Amino acid sequence: MRSFLLIIIVLGISISCNPKKTEEIKAREKILSEKEKAFELKTADYEALKKMRDSLQEIQNTPEIAPVLPENLLGKWVSKMVCTESDCKEHVIGDQRTDDFEIFKNNSQLSAKISNKTGSSRIYTGSYDGESIKLTYQSDSTAVNPTKTVFIFKDLESERISGIRETTGKEDCVAKFTVELVRSK
Repeated sequence: MRSFLLIIIVLGISISCNPKKTEEIKAREKILSEKEKAFELKTADYEALKKMRDSLQEIQNTPEIAPVLPENLLGKWVSKMVCTESDCKEHVIGDQRTDDFEIFKNNSQLSAKISNKTGSSRIYTGSYDGESIKLTYQSDSTAVNPTKTVFIFKDLESERISGIRETTGKEDCVAKFTVELVRSK
């Protein structure tokens, strides 16, 4: 009988403890389930951020397509330049120049051949940003009188182009000109 009583006591204890264990297990499962859902949300956010980062890197790695210079701006032009500012000995305010321009594309590079009245010419390299043309020439560093000349044309029409010319010369003197190009006839 003792053993029977012992079995009943053990069964009673195990039955009375079992609901607590079941509740604890259910509570742990609920917490674990909530943590799994939170982790799934964070994983989804992480994947979305990775996709956004990859798309931004793809955009950054995409080469920017430069605007194409309209064909009507290519060709031969005659310039009239008037000096408006100068601290150079070679140029006086009011000086006038007349040079011939030929604007062309050299492969994909915008270029211009500019010839003066003595027949000497220089090749300028340039760019077009959709609104203006910039042409630059810089003499060799070994030149006796090193110069850098920049033309910026902002008023672009099919028969007339206007802008400025800035030349930096010996001892960093600067001469500025207004420039007007008219289509060569």
